[in-house]
This record gives sequence, structure tokens and C-alpha cells, in this order.
Amino acid sequence: MSPSTSGTSRQPSPSGIPRAKKKTVLDSFVIRTSSTQKAEIDEQVARMVFATNSPFRLVEHPEFVKMAEFMRPGYKPPSRQDVADKYLPQVYEQEVSKCVDILRGSTVCLGLDGWSNVHNEPNICATVTTESGQVYLVDTIDTSGEPHTTDYLVKVATASIDKAQSDFGCQIGSIVTDNAANVAAMRRKMEDDDERDLVTYGCSAHLLNLLAHDLEVPNVKDQILHVIKYFRNNHFACAKHRQEGGNNLIMPQDVRWNTMADCLDAYIKNWSRRDRQRSFMTDFVQ
Repeated sequence: MSPSTSGTSRQPSPSGIPRAKKKTVLDSFVIRTSSTQKAEIDEQVARMVFATNSPFRLVEHPEFVKMAEFMRPGYKPPSRQDVADKYLPQVYEQEVSKCVDILRGSTVCLGLDGWSNVHNEPNICATVTTESGQVYLVDTIDTSGEPHTTDYLVKVATASIDKAQSDFGCQIGSIVTDNAANVAAMRRKMEDDDERDLVTYGCSAHLLNLLAHDLEVPNVKDQILHVIKYFRNNHFACAKHRQEGGNNLIMPQDVRWNTMADCLDAYIKNWSRRDRQRSFMTDFVQ
């Protein structure tokens, strides 16, 4: 009998050894987070918390933990203690190092300005501005219990210059401040110091803001403020204003520059809706 020539017959492998079956690897079906990956993700989570000024307890909120589990099964976010004690100093040092790399060897302008924090505690912020316009925070000085005399401000400015030059490796070529009398006197003293080659000047934006106050027409401003306060304090009028597609009306604030210009701009943009709003108000009063 002749051998079968059917197409279903198997030919032996050239080596005579049966072919091994292909094994299925489970790694492609399982998400594993190594210790290195967890540290990188933890740091990025901490950076998100810092950048958004969120409370550290956010990372322990059940919904945040659930979101992390959905995005990467098996991953657990860092605790708020880790965010505060481990990653805050770590990220701070990394950012300072980046600033040093950028500022080292450059000539910059030191800016000093006074602020109050959310606890109404007085602070002076020291920043440096590069030739390209980038601004970096150098220091914040708590001035609680210290009168802002000229001599005290000279000490603050001198300490800020020394800190910027020693910690960031930059050279302070000029100082800019606001135009208050005590601060202007500080600038003159700093400029007269033969040991430092400094150019000092007042803030141009502050000067323009003062000029804008001098150019205001009080009667016009008062009338506009009266209208804005009416819509702000009357719920029915405010609702009708929004129903008509009106833009937000802005109350100007003396301590916020450019808000008067923003107030006038918003008022003019809403001017086209005044007739319809007036008829609504008339019907409401009647």
C-alpha cells in the first residue's frame, strides 16, 4: 500500500524535536507600580497640591484615592505627612536649584514690596527680575512688630541683596520699590552707599496708578459706582442683568491697580442692554 499523500499529514521538524508551544505572559495584563515609579508619581501628586495651593489632606480624600485607583490600579497616593515632610522640602530644593541655574552670573533688578498675608501679618517680598522679564522670589521677610522706618528698610534691602547674591549667584544692579516717603528715603540711602554700585528708582506702574487717580472725573465715577452697587445689591436686577446676557460688573478697588479701567470697560460693554433692563425695572417697580 502506498503511503498517504493527504494534506493533513504532518511533516517532522528538521531537527526532529517537537516545537514548543508559545507561552502566554501575564505581565501585559497586570499593572505593577515599582518603588521608583511610585516615588515619581507621589512627587507629581505633591507638585499638583503645591501648585494649586490645595490642602495637604486632599491626597487622603476618599474620592481622590478612588480616582488614583481608577487611573492606576494598585497605586496608593502619598499620605499628607509625606507630602508635608518629604516632598515639600524635596520639591523646594529642586525648584531653588533650577532658579540658581538660571540666575547664576546674571545682573538682575531687585524689587521690594510690602504685603499682608491672610492673617493680616505684614511681610516684605523680595524678588529679582531678569533682562528677559522673568521674576523669581528671593525672600519673604516677616516685619511684625517692626516700624517701617528708613533705617529698618535699608537693613531689609541690604539683607535681600546679600541673600540674592550668595544663594542665587546673581548680581544686583538696581532696586525698584513703590513711592512711599519712607521707601523713597531708603532708596536714596542705598544709592549714596559707595560700597554698592546701584541704580534705584520708583515703580512706574505705581506712578501711573497715582496719575490715574489724579485724572479721574469724580462725578462720572460716582454715577457709575451707584449703578454697579444697585445691580450688586438688588437680587432681582442682578438676575435680569444675567438673563439679558450682561457681563460681570466690576467694583474698583484702590489697592488693586487697573480695576478702575476694568470697571469702566465692563460698564461700557453692558451699555447696550440698558434700555431693556430699564423697562424690566420699571415694570417691577410698578
